[in-house]
Parts: sequence; C-alpha cells; structure tokens
Amino acid sequence: MNAFHSHITLAPSGMQGMALVLRVLEPLLIILCSLAAYVVRNNFNLNAVTMYVGLTLLAAGCFALMAGSMGLYKAENLSHVTRTLLRLTGAILATFAVVVILLFLLKISSTFSRVWLVMWMALVGVTLGLVRLYVRSVIWQKLKSGTWSRRVAVLGLNPKAMELVNRISAMGNGEVQLVGLYALNDEAPSTDLQRAGLYRGPLNQLAMDVKNGLVDDAVITADFDSYPHSSSVMDKLYELSINVHYCLPLPLFGITSGQETFASIPMVLLLRRPLEGPQVLVKRTLDVLAAGSLLVLISPLLLIIAGLIKLSSPGPVFFRQKRNGFNGEEFGMLKFRSMRVGEAPKDADGKEKQAEKNDPRITPIGR
Repeated sequence: MNAFHSHITLAPSGMQGMALVLRVLEPLLIILCSLAAYVVRNNFNLNAVTMYVGLTLLAAGCFALMAGSMGLYKAENLSHVTRTLLRLTGAILATFAVVVILLFLLKISSTFSRVWLVMWMALVGVTLGLVRLYVRSVIWQKLKSGTWSRRVAVLGLNPKAMELVNRISAMGNGEVQLVGLYALNDEAPSTDLQRAGLYRGPLNQLAMDVKNGLVDDAVITADFDSYPHSSSVMDKLYELSINVHYCLPLPLFGITSGQETFASIPMVLLLRRPLEGPQVLVKRTLDVLAAGSLLVLISPLLLIIAGLIKLSSPGPVFFRQKRNGFNGEEFGMLKFRSMRVGEAPKDADGKEKQAEKNDPRITPIGR
C-alpha cells in the first residue's frame, strides 16, 4: 500500500463505479440526443449528417471536460441532488455556449439549423437530468439497504473514538457503517462498551475481519505523539488491504477545510488500499485478457512440455497446490510436475521432506 496525504473521500466503492459509468455514458447520451434532434428536424433525411456529427463529437468532448472540472464525476457528489443538478446545468450551458461561439468565430453558424441546436440542448438537459435523478434513487436504495455503505473500524478506546462513533451514528445517510471498536495493544474495553456490542477485539480481530471482507477503512484515534506502540501498530496495519486514516485532535472537530473529512471530522489518510471499486474490475479485465493472450501465444510450447513430462515419468502432467495470495486468501495453483509421483520421504521429525538440490525424486524434465 502507498502512503498518501492529499484530499480524498470515504465514498463507497459502488458510488465510485457509478461515477465511472456516468463519465462514459453522459457524453454518449449527448451524441444520441444530437442525432435524435437531427432526425426529427430533418424528417429522417441523413444527407448532411456527417457535418453535424463532427460538431456533436466536439460538444461531447467539451462537456466531458466541463463536467469533470465541476466535480460531476466525483463519487461523493452523486448523492447530492440539488448540487448535482445545478452543476449539470452549468456544464450543459457552458458546453453549448462554447459550441455557439465556435460557430460564429468560424462563420459557419448559418450552416447549422438553429431549431436543431435548441432541440438538441433541450434533449440533453432533460435526458441527463433524468439520468442523474435515477442514479440518485439507485444510490439511495443501496445506501438504505447497506449494500454500498463504507464499513469503518475505529481503532482506539478513548474519548476521541467515542466522539467518532457518535458522529457516525448521527449521520443517518447510510454512507458510513460502523463495524466496531478495536483495542490498540494494551487498551482494555470498558464494561459499557462490551455491553453495547461496540467492542470487536484487538488488532488480530481486525485482521480477521478484513480477511472476511467486513472492513473497508480503519480510523486511528490514539494520540500517536504520546503512544508508545505506534510503530508496531502501523506495521500491522500496513499488511492489511484497507484504507487507514488518522483522526485529528478533538479541538479540530467541525473544521472541514484543507483535510479529508466525514461527519465533519478532520482526518489524514495514512495508507491507501491498493485497488478499490472500479479499479478492481479494470485490473481483473486486463489480467484475464493479458493472461489469455499469453497462453494462446505459448500454447505450442506448453503442449511440448506436457508431452515430455508424460513420456519421462508416470503420473499427472500438473501439480496442484494451495497458496496464500492477496489479503491472505487461499487459491489453487497449477504448475508442471517436476518430481516423481510417490510418497515423500520423512525427515528426523517425521515431517515431509522438502525438495533439495540433486534430489533423486526430480524428473529429467524437472532438472
């Protein structure tokens, strides 16, 4: 994981994926609205459509830049209806203002139908507005059901931690869901915490919860200036595939400028999750495509190796084994068999003896 210190939000990964979809979908809808307006205006006559398509593509690209600069594709803004619609209106008006100015500067405004231009702008406004309202309703349903909630673990059993818990509980919008509180090394939970079901356990329990997919973010509430075990805590957190945040002192609560915040609580991002939200899908797609292409390219060589293994010694071509991968998850691994099939010899302690140099079990192909 990477250390990271700039402004970043706790937007749920589902909302990040939705933002990515909108970034691609909205320029396409602008193109479709232009074609629809052209077809209606010209009674399905497509003689001059090529000229209109060029201007349409320019407008779609301009809108993508305008919308991006206005924060319309930031995941944390998708759930705010009024803010989103106002910015969307601004992006649409700015885009068509650029189009009109360009037509006049190039002295080709008379070439294009003004009726088409007005119809196109109206269609874009209505279509994108309805899309944004639909997206907001989907987000609201997902957050209400907890499907897209950001699951946060609070590290520390101190007043700052309790204030953070209270703030999360008071949010009520479903964007952040409290997993529980975790003790840092020598901290002991109070009876009230245990009775309320807020206490989850020590850092070892956090590691188990992360492995089981229960935690997205961890927030450190301990004062590291005077905390004697800060280095060992960070070493343990560095091994986990979650975002790790440091909660700033209580007097700064309510100050939102200049730092990452949620529930008006200022924080600093210390460790960033390697991949999250749509990044996981993109990486998985690239992995499958690259691995599949490589397998096709080297398949003749693989077939030759498989044949030689089969001819050199009896037994299967492949050796199967369990390995631990990302986040400690176990996966099955296949590799070409390089040793003879049979019961492995035991060492002095009765354990299975591992392969070594010049091991007689190694096949000629395995050497």
